Amino acid sequence: RPLSQVQGAVDHWELNTCIQFKEVPPDYPKTFVRVVKGYGCSSNSVGRLRKDNRGHQQLSIGVGCGTAEAIHEMGHVLGFEHEHGRSDRNTYITMYSRSYNGWTPEQTQHHTRNQVPYDFTSVMHRYPAIPSTCVTGKSKILMPHNPYNIRLISHRKVLSWRDIKAANLAYKCIDKWRAHHPHSRACYNEGYTGKDGKCNCPPGTRGETCQIKYADYYPPLTCGGNVTEATTIQPNSSYRQERCMWWIQAPDCNK
Repeated sequence: RPLSQVQGAVDHWELNTCIQFKEVPPDYPKTFVRVVKGYGCSSNSVGRLRKDNRGHQQLSIGVGCGTAEAIHEMGHVLGFEHEHGRSDRNTYITMYSRSYNGWTPEQTQHHTRNQVPYDFTSVMHRYPAIPSTCVTGKSKILMPHNPYNIRLISHRKVLSWRDIKAANLAYKCIDKWRAHHPHSRACYNEGYTGKDGKCNCPPGTRGETCQIKYADYYPPLTCGGNVTEATTIQPNSSYRQERCMWWIQAPDCNK
């Protein structure tokens, strides 16, 4: 019986894409995914291991691995690398560690996710820092060129809108839905034809064809801003769940 975390991940991928999973016996003659109770969360491969359609991939789900982590690892099973492993990543981030997809852009030029714009909110994006062995705190892995985007790389629990579109493109789901709804209308501003034949619109757009763009894809900061001189930093309101960020930029020859 699948672990509850894995079942939750399977349900989430099936709900948002045309990808379907089915249980098979251990002696199944073709490629399948074997789920084991291991340590941590990991997939032993990205995409199918063998081209001859035989063998299995192993998905390890251990202590501390919840549904969100299982969704991430299932993404690897389906063929998705980390978002910061894209061939265009140097346009958006600077990498400081080779231990987390430290390959060069040239090595990932055929990255599947490049079909959609870079997404800091992707469930496949690693965090900017990890706990360090030093008592000083954390070691830096990557840094967005625009520091405000650090807030977007969070502990995401579900697939982002661009995650879903990338999967539906890679598995030809959108083509199937268009064929099933031959009179569906063209979608704009990154929108795409969904299961029901209607346009699936990204955040910040609306309308039957996503033709109205009223905001950016990423949610705006509710407080914060650039700090270029000595000042007192404090939230603009008393909302407890407010996310604030200040970018402190010192004058030349100052820290």
